[in-house]
Amino acid sequence: MGGANEGYAFITIAYFISGVSSMFAVFAPAGLGVREGVLVYFLVERYDVELAVIVSIIVRAIGIATEVGLGALWLVIFRYRIRTRGRGDPLGISRQQ
Repeated sequence: MGGANEGYAFITIAYFISGVSSMFAVFAPAGLGVREGVLVYFLVERYDVELAVIVSIIVRAIGIATEVGLGALWLVIFRYRIRTRGRGDPLGISRQQ
């Protein structure tokens, strides 16, 4: 293996380690700052500091956008199910047989 594959593996491992470290940072809500700091720490080994900081901010922004988007989608689906099923069991969990 060489070239691009090593770069992808390095970035993937750095992202994974930064995510795990943010889970252990109980003092920071959602690991805010910890994930970015650890990711920058690893990325500066191979890339410029400016690029590493920009990448960490973009990764955080994509994560937030994904969570907000999935939450909004869930809300739309949940409200649709409430309207179509009534208020009794919107999730369809207690099905009688």
